Amino acid sequence: MLRVDLPGYGETTGFMDDAPGAFGAACVRFLASVAAVDARRIHTIGHCAGGMFAMGAATRETVAGVTVVSSPMKLNAYAHKFPHSTFLPLMRAMNKTRRRDCFTALASSRAKVPLTKVGVPVLAVYGGRDAMIPAGELDRICRYVQGPVTPLFFEDEVHVCPRQAMVITAAIIDQVHQGWAGAQVA
Repeated sequence: MLRVDLPGYGETTGFMDDAPGAFGAACVRFLASVAAVDARRIHTIGHCAGGMFAMGAATRETVAGVTVVSSPMKLNAYAHKFPHSTFLPLMRAMNKTRRRDCFTALASSRAKVPLTKVGVPVLAVYGGRDAMIPAGELDRICRYVQGPVTPLFFEDEVHVCPRQAMVITAAIIDQVHQGWAGAQVA
């Protein structure tokens, strides 16, 4: 498992508007270079903007599958809808040099995932009461991703889907195992 901070968070450099595919692909390449990792079994997972990077990786590198939870596929499309309270923890998490540019970077971001280039199994989880990312993103994923999509929609869930955590975790485990079973052995 590799857990990373998004660009601009913690000690990570860069902006959120950097190409999500490039950042995600770099993470996949790093994992694939580790001798103990079976590169054919790498499955990327991301929540919110992290889902863009997880999905973006699948457009540039070979992965067994992708899981996204409440994720935009075009960053600037929803930045103006984020509740102000959302930005307080985000800005605290961002390194000091990036805080002042947080909203401007999100609102002007050109980052988007070319969904038609994703040809692996995708598990997409969204909540009907998510004030940040509308369920329309789930429709876009189902429409444009070229690989099989397993949609999970919870009508009464918010952005982090807290009441369905166990169901989501079980679905992720199933999706990862299915991706591993379908991985081509050279």
